[in-house]
Amino acid sequence: MLILAKTMMMETIQKAQKAWLKGVDQPVLKKTELENLFNTIVHVVCIASSMLDVFVVPAVSADKEVLAGFKKATRTFRKPGSDYLTALAALKGYMECKGNRQVYCDANFLSAKNLKDALELKKQLTELLISEEGSIDVLASIADEEEVSKKGSVESYVKEVLAKPVGVMNANVETVLRKLIACGLIDNVARRASPEECQLQKPPVTYSDNARRAPYIQILSRDVVFLHANSSVSSLSPAPEWVVYTALVKTKTAKGRPPRTVMKGVTAVKKEWLNELGWEGF
Repeated sequence: MLILAKTMMMETIQKAQKAWLKGVDQPVLKKTELENLFNTIVHVVCIASSMLDVFVVPAVSADKEVLAGFKKATRTFRKPGSDYLTALAALKGYMECKGNRQVYCDANFLSAKNLKDALELKKQLTELLISEEGSIDVLASIADEEEVSKKGSVESYVKEVLAKPVGVMNANVETVLRKLIACGLIDNVARRASPEECQLQKPPVTYSDNARRAPYIQILSRDVVFLHANSSVSSLSPAPEWVVYTALVKTKTAKGRPPRTVMKGVTAVKKEWLNELGWEGF
């Protein structure tokens, strides 16, 4: 898992450098935002590579009060543009908890074990990145030169930045993170289905621009897929035109209806971002 995390981070940064330093919707980051982004990338990679669900989702049959509590808790951390950024916000809350973390997790429907595991992976990943010459060279290419000079070496700079907790995710940082996630998940792209495409399906599916019901076309397979009911992206209105996702799963539906394929680990993206990355799946 550690090697997977390192490989994922290095490949994503290398592929995305041109796209995130210039291009559509690319904000100019202040020095503090760049350091925050640098640190945040590591946390996102740890969540992504470990495939951990940070939320403890109650069963559909659970008490109404429990279900209402879950919805309220998830709204606290929700980042509508990305399930990864929502998970990151939950991890940030866990790291900043001053009291009993288990009690905090229980109150907020969070998995203390999975969050702890993500932080342990982050610690191991930091040590690996600092110790490997090839990794340091990649990190040096996005590091702040002035700060590196002050610290005396790239290794010292990286170690200090990555020791910090997750910073504030303002609009600038969130945009760059979503572009980076798009880069990492470039093979898993889906586009919202048009009314005509919905009617051509066998059997036909109902068109909707409501994110909770909107059908999507998985670009590579041309299959119809949907947003997972618990996805943060499903709170957007209207449903985003383009998304990337981590995995597809089959879910049960009402009796007599075929199971649905839903996307998990979803991030809303823009077609222009995908174009910048040289994707030719349109």
